[in-house]
Amino acid sequence: MMFHGNKSASGHTREQAAGAGIRRKKTKKRLFFGKADVLLVVAAVALLVSSLVFPVLMVSGDSMEPGLNDGDLVLLVKTRSLDPGDLICFRWRGNALLKRVVARPGDWVMMDEAGRVYVNGALLEEPYVAEFAPGESDIAYPFQVPEDSYFVMGDSRASSMDSRNTRVGCVKYDQIVGKGVLRVWPLGASGAGRRRSDGKQGD
Repeated sequence: MMFHGNKSASGHTREQAAGAGIRRKKTKKRLFFGKADVLLVVAAVALLVSSLVFPVLMVSGDSMEPGLNDGDLVLLVKTRSLDPGDLICFRWRGNALLKRVVARPGDWVMMDEAGRVYVNGALLEEPYVAEFAPGESDIAYPFQVPEDSYFVMGDSRASSMDSRNTRVGCVKYDQIVGKGVLRVWPLGASGAGRRRSDGKQGD
């Protein structure tokens, strides 16, 4: 009788332990799914914010080389503070183009035979351009930028299609998606924003 009683108690203890183990597993599963749900919500909110407030553009093509390359990711912000040297993304014929502001509304643009640019009679300092070229230009110089528009050019002056050509023309403010302020990919790379003559990145 004592032998059977010990066996019964031992079996009961094992059953209790097994039940406790199952309950712990269920609790862990509930905690896991709870954390997963939170992560999904956070990711969704982050995606929404990035698409509405800080859109990200993937560079396509070679018109912004050497500063930006095909496949680079650039963070954009919406602003009216646009100066010569700033990168902007704008809509053109259903596409998103990335170019650099050269002149603002009302400015006069002149370009010499070598492709160097003058704005309001002063040579524009462009340390981001590796090699100057007239490119595909079919406008008459000196050229005055229309009101509420910006004269833009790509950094690769020989291959870029931009405001020098009437197919693209000047960019109106309502076409602009945002100003490029930071290259987020590749990690640790620089190139977005306005480069100053001292080599530092501007915004």
